[in-house]
Amino acid sequence: MSVEQIIINFLGTVFEIMILNLFFDIISKDKRKKSYLIIASVVYVVVGTVLGYFSTIPWLNMIDNIVFVFVFSFLFDINMFKRIIAIVGISLVFFATEMIMGQFVSIVLGITVEEARNNIFIMIFGLLGSKMIVFFIVLIIRKFISKETTKVSKGLYSSIILIPISTLVIVLSLGQFTMEIDNRPLTIMMMCGVIAIIFSNIILMYVIEKHKEEAVKMVKKDFVNVQLKNEIEQYGELIEKYKFNNKKMHDIDNQLIVLQGMDFGETHNSALREVELVVNRAKSVVYTGNNSLDALLNSKIDRIKKAGIELSCKVFLSNKEINNIMEVCVLLGNILDNAIEECERMQNREKYIMIDIHDINNLHQIVVKNSKRATMETSGTSKDNKQKHGYGSNIIEEIVKQLKGAINRDISDDFYQISIIIEK
Repeated sequence: MSVEQIIINFLGTVFEIMILNLFFDIISKDKRKKSYLIIASVVYVVVGTVLGYFSTIPWLNMIDNIVFVFVFSFLFDINMFKRIIAIVGISLVFFATEMIMGQFVSIVLGITVEEARNNIFIMIFGLLGSKMIVFFIVLIIRKFISKETTKVSKGLYSSIILIPISTLVIVLSLGQFTMEIDNRPLTIMMMCGVIAIIFSNIILMYVIEKHKEEAVKMVKKDFVNVQLKNEIEQYGELIEKYKFNNKKMHDIDNQLIVLQGMDFGETHNSALREVELVVNRAKSVVYTGNNSLDALLNSKIDRIKKAGIELSCKVFLSNKEINNIMEVCVLLGNILDNAIEECERMQNREKYIMIDIHDINNLHQIVVKNSKRATMETSGTSKDNKQKHGYGSNIIEEIVKQLKGAINRDISDDFYQISIIIEK
């Protein structure tokens, strides 16, 4: 059964590498280039097939499997403790499900484990069954970790469950049938048909997964667009209030100049100085020459100061008019909100935010740098309610894309810096 054994090992490693890709993608922060993953997956399948053929000792196969999974895991960004726990856990699940399916087949069909190993269809049944169990376990883990809220049609869920199960029933039936006949050409034909059905299952799973990903992207995009529209309206109201308050402060300031030239006595002069102090505090902290940008920056700077965060703000614009100013304000507002919230979560460390907005030739550059925790999450959200929050980063990405700009992030243990370049 050398050819049959190679086929079994090949199918096993193919399913295994697909599950591992999904599993590590779920628990990792980031993954390497797609081309590296493809090359590593092909190598994993080839080496796993060869070693599985020559090595017949179960515990030795398990050690080989753990080593290869460990090496493969370095294509994903995972901290070492989490990596070791994940590798040992997934390897034990693979091994346990294979043992369980072997015993299940032996009991249900009333045959020995050796007889089962001599029938390729029964072996394929055990293989598919064990990998399917692991696959559904990984899907449950993803559901738990990501806390997905996107609804998927019941038809898709039915396909995910019923079609693989139907394939298992067919394979098991063929296994029982071939135990009663001795017709190798017919067996080879049926084996080719089974392999075609298996790969059809793989393609179907891939299509379903892509369909679900697109559905999630569409929901997120719609939500981001709604959020963006709401924020533009909010910033519009903020700017109007700023313009009104600025005009009032300007009028009061002029009136104070007149009053300061008069002598009303010490009591009235003292009250006048108090009014002057209030007016000075209410005046713009930052003046860029662009009312919309002034409104945004001054509102955020006020929040920064109240939070006790050290601030450095430098703004130089050669042209005070900015195209798509509302989108730029929403963009900068979300960046500053993220920086402020991160600083507010810090304890026993220096809190600071540095804002640098300037022109480079025909481009506007926005740079915001802030102190951060060593364990700061750089994607999604670190807030408790991930379903309602975490869209700030999506809004930033969407606006930069709309403005045909570029974004760069610089992350270290002590600071987080985001740099954005957009056209004037």
